[in-house]
Amino acid sequence: MANSSHMLVLGATGPSGIIFCEKALASEHEHRLTIYARSPSKLSKSISEHRRAIVIQGDFSDETKLAEAAKSGATILVSFAGPGPKSKGTPITECYKILFPLLVANSFTRALILCTPSWTAPEDGFSLLWGPGMRLFKLTNPSLYREAHSIGAFWSSQPADKIKWTLFRVPQLTDAEAHPVNEAFKGDGKDGMKLSRRSMVNWVMQELYNDKWVGKAPMISG
Repeated sequence: MANSSHMLVLGATGPSGIIFCEKALASEHEHRLTIYARSPSKLSKSISEHRRAIVIQGDFSDETKLAEAAKSGATILVSFAGPGPKSKGTPITECYKILFPLLVANSFTRALILCTPSWTAPEDGFSLLWGPGMRLFKLTNPSLYREAHSIGAFWSSQPADKIKWTLFRVPQLTDAEAHPVNEAFKGDGKDGMKLSRRSMVNWVMQELYNDKWVGKAPMISG
């Protein structure tokens, strides 16, 4: 079917990842998913046992399992992986460092990666809305800040002609229904403080084909 894609999904067992997997598998485009998860038991059977889903169990540091995932036949990486409250160090960033050359070697063409406003894009301007909050977040949650910042720094340093990457930076996520999404950079007046997970997933599905933000890191809200 036209526009059918095979996607490797990280962070699939979290609230956002589950919404994404459900939407992708229900799509008329009949997408296929390879789901890389540390705890696949968190997935519903409607996802884990779906005929177009493959589940690979592994953690962020398992080079053998990450290589298996990269060789699954997928050509697009979609990651909702983010640090948890008890996270230490930068395990997600280190995972991407292992994974990136594997993706290139296995002909991946696209990557959409969750990030936060902790990382500052070159296009960002001065923002009274975000500046004080980010400084406070850095002081009170240094490990989470370091991981989010490292994710942005790593992906933004990769050549977009090898894999067309997009970092989508999100504010506070909610469980509200889907609404239109604002695309912005810090300080341009459209950088809101909240975003529903369903809105985010809809935006990701659209960006898969629009390629509007290749090599960029928009902040999305709404």
